Amino acid sequence: MKLETFTFKDLRKKESYKEVEIRSINTVDDSNYYTVFIGENGVGKTRIFEGIIKNILAEGSLFRSEECIQNVNYSGKIEKIIFSTYTLFNRELSVFSEKYDYYRTNFNSKSIVKQVSQIYFEQKLNNGEEQKILEVLKHVGKILGLESEPRISVRGITSLKYDILIKRVRNLKLDRPSVLRTNIQERKKILPLENIEIFEKKLTNFNKSSVYNQFQKYKNKFDYLDSLDRKYCYLSLLTVKSMLMYHRQKYQYSMKNQNIYNLSELIDIYEQYFEVGFETAKELLRIDYNIAKELEIGFVDDLAFFNGNDSKLITQFSSGEFAFFTRLLELAVNITDNSLVLIDEPETFLNPKWVFEFVNLLKNLFKNKSCHFIIASQSPFVVGSVKREDIIKIKKSKDDRILFEYEENQTLGATVNSILSDVFDIGLEDNIVFQEYKDLIVKKSQNNFLESLKLLSNLADSSEKLELMLTLSTEANKEIVRQKIEEIERERFGSE
Repeated sequence: MKLETFTFKDLRKKESYKEVEIRSINTVDDSNYYTVFIGENGVGKTRIFEGIIKNILAEGSLFRSEECIQNVNYSGKIEKIIFSTYTLFNRELSVFSEKYDYYRTNFNSKSIVKQVSQIYFEQKLNNGEEQKILEVLKHVGKILGLESEPRISVRGITSLKYDILIKRVRNLKLDRPSVLRTNIQERKKILPLENIEIFEKKLTNFNKSSVYNQFQKYKNKFDYLDSLDRKYCYLSLLTVKSMLMYHRQKYQYSMKNQNIYNLSELIDIYEQYFEVGFETAKELLRIDYNIAKELEIGFVDDLAFFNGNDSKLITQFSSGEFAFFTRLLELAVNITDNSLVLIDEPETFLNPKWVFEFVNLLKNLFKNKSCHFIIASQSPFVVGSVKREDIIKIKKSKDDRILFEYEENQTLGATVNSILSDVFDIGLEDNIVFQEYKDLIVKKSQNNFLESLKLLSNLADSSEKLELMLTLSTEANKEIVRQKIEEIERERFGSE
């Protein structure tokens, strides 16, 4: 699919502008389209994104609010709309649509990390049959300098409060067929309720540990539950929680990050405590994960990446690492073929190298999905990754009107300096600090030319520096330099 045109209406001036055409062209080796909106802060790039989304979501609705974007036209079929924004102000869009699947990111670390961690775990349990998360993790981990194969944090289940577990189970609706009931029945076939004695015996071997005492205390609440399925569900998750707590106390008490396992280690724990084979243990783990998920309990809540012996959870990432990681992982989780993907300032929190890598990965990891990626950016690294036909410049005129312009200069592969100058219209003459320093050099040269040369050496090479050097190269200043050279030669080599 491709967004073709839209009409921008300046609500402040009640003035409609001509139709804005998106001129992006895809290539033979990639069916995706890429468009970049550039413009200063305050021109309304985010509002334009929101207006495009609202206009599409409101298709067929009799109630359309007045927005800055009208008459959005696109070719092909939109299967999904994704709005990736990490703005500090998450404005909710008031339009609901049954026709389109819409997903908007939320810069909420807990929800993002939980979503990514759970999907990764599900794909590992399914032997990686769906490779999208695994492939993205491999590439992102490499750029961040981390192992590509993370381990799983089960802190969500081990730190679950007992009273919350009881409440969730008590509120279950088990009077009709459901995914939860199916999982409970599957688990019963593998481990009947009486098999709990195997686990209790293992706990008692640990000298009546605190885990065992807690287990016994909350096991007694079993009798207050009204149905056998409810009791079985409660006791199953209580057993898993106690088992993992017991294992942590016994083997991980000295570790910095506890509750961290790879999949094979978790399966091994299930084998050991439930006395079953590998495949049965894996199936039990899958069922327990599904049961916990149905109860909105985060069995898996984070991923840990290792660099040598050091481990780092996603929730311990820096803001830059987190933004780079989650932007791409969220896209991997949510993108489908024929998606309209709106990405608001991907450079937020990222260093220049990672901005460049982000665009490269965006193009490589999601290639040939017949999507249209529209990026709002102020980064020359983003601009230098697309063709000039892909760029729309949004500006404010002197009389405060919003203008849309197309780029005339070639941008793909252009240097940062040329993009800043040709596309963003930024030169050193706009750098107040540079101009003040340049004026200082000129002023200093009038009474101490040699000192001004020392100041001049602090400037990076540029056409402006060369111009300044030529300005200072008067005959009088050349004579000062000649005399200084002769003085140095006499001091070092003596007079002839």
